[in-house]
Amino acid sequence: MDGKTPHEIDLAGTDGGMHARLAQGLRDAARYIETHPDLPIPFTAEIRYCIPDASDKYGEDEAYRIAAMLGAKVTGGDFSSETERDFGPAVTYRAVYVNRAQMESYTAHMAAWTRPGKDQVAA
Repeated sequence: MDGKTPHEIDLAGTDGGMHARLAQGLRDAARYIETHPDLPIPFTAEIRYCIPDASDKYGEDEAYRIAAMLGAKVTGGDFSSETERDFGPAVTYRAVYVNRAQMESYTAHMAAWTRPGKDQVAA
């Protein structure tokens, strides 16, 4: 693995063909959309990569590494780091990292919200 994480290898393109499959799928979708002008479509499309939460340092470093690959800046704040690049007016590639404390808070909130309370009936 040459000292790289699995995610770094994937981004480098040695991913068993995943990059090629995604690129081909995008070309196929574009060709289909062009040849079916009556097909309803959204105003924009986004390719979103969620950076895994191995550690906050890894997540933030990965956001900066991807930003350098995109020629973009990292934005965010106390809770997240993200970078993006637009490809024309309607397609965006976005990489996002949400820090561990924020994810743990969100997970706890969702668990409490979905747990039956006194006035709720378990399904």
